[in-house]
Amino acid sequence: MAEPRRPPSSAAWKRRLFSATPLGAGYYGTSQSALGLNTTRVTSTDDGRARLPQAVRALFDPAWQQVALAHAKWAVTKQLFVTSEARSAVLNRTAPDFFALCQHSFVSDVLMATGRLLDPPRTGKRENRSLERLRDAVTSCGDQALADALALLLHAARQREAATREHRNKRLAHNDLATILSVGTSPLPPVTVADIDALLADLAAFLNAIDLRYCEGTTFFADPIQNGDGDSLARWLRDGVRYREEAWNRKRVDAGLPAVPPSLPPEA
Repeated sequence: MAEPRRPPSSAAWKRRLFSATPLGAGYYGTSQSALGLNTTRVTSTDDGRARLPQAVRALFDPAWQQVALAHAKWAVTKQLFVTSEARSAVLNRTAPDFFALCQHSFVSDVLMATGRLLDPPRTGKRENRSLERLRDAVTSCGDQALADALALLLHAARQREAATREHRNKRLAHNDLATILSVGTSPLPPVTVADIDALLADLAAFLNAIDLRYCEGTTFFADPIQNGDGDSLARWLRDGVRYREEAWNRKRVDAGLPAVPPSLPPEA
């Protein structure tokens, strides 16, 4: 009897496109979103946002949405690509080229989002809706103590953002000629997972300082609540691969052939 046909899969899965820490020492590389985010828990005595001065709220709400979206994208990115070698094996076994595109797009989006938030209030003749403009709005409302605290937080975030801004300015937002034509070592500084974690924490601290002052609440940006995330997707993919391989092995056994070991590690 003929040997049962192995379930179809991309030959590219054998290429090791991901590692347990794909952002480790190399490059790495938001878009705006109309999604109504409900992915973050807020602790507050009530809705509270009505307590924000109007000039502050007009800038705070969009900034909150952007920071929440950046955290949500980054959480999914880490779930998919920075969890474990076993998780990487699941992605490489199923749709490696698709997930390579996702990795590049997600990280690029997060870097672009942090760059926009940390832009100056204006670039040439164009006005920017940035965190510094939000700080200026707090100043205009007469809360100088909070404005001074925000200035310190903003300074710390911009210092931390120096490496990611190089990538944003020379590779994501623009095609810097020297960077594009560089051969061998990249002229851009490395960006690590820890760098982006810390930068997002700085942005969260900035917004939470305002939220706490006016609304007596804070947002757990780093712990987004999502209805289906990277972990759930990876589990569905893992279970699908195991089911198909078990079904294929049953056919092999029925045909008098030995079963083939699973392609995924036990801890996947």
